[in-house]
Amino acid sequence: GVAFWSPPFFRVYHPAPKMDSALQVRDPEGKYIREFVPELRGMPDKYIYSPWNAPKEVQEKAKCIIGKDYPKPVVTHEKASSENIAKFKKALSSAGKRPAADGGGAAAKRARKA
Repeated sequence: GVAFWSPPFFRVYHPAPKMDSALQVRDPEGKYIREFVPELRGMPDKYIYSPWNAPKEVQEKAKCIIGKDYPKPVVTHEKASSENIAKFKKALSSAGKRPAADGGGAAAKRARKA
């Protein structure tokens, strides 16, 4: 997500973490996911954070068919992300503002301290 204090507005985090991301996922095997999302217990590590990318054969073997046993994604992240960024850019330009290079300026710094 993006909030007014998010530096910068065009950084939108992906809902399925990459193992080499700056967010440093500490559970590449998905132990936490498997414990609390029983539908994904049989999913291979490779697909545990994005089971909708698993081939049909893998889903069948894991006994987790996307769209039947586990919901399909609501949006395609890449498409929704770029559309959202375009909307932010348009809103900023129509307001006569440009994104701050410092992550939002003084108002953002005050909000972070609060």
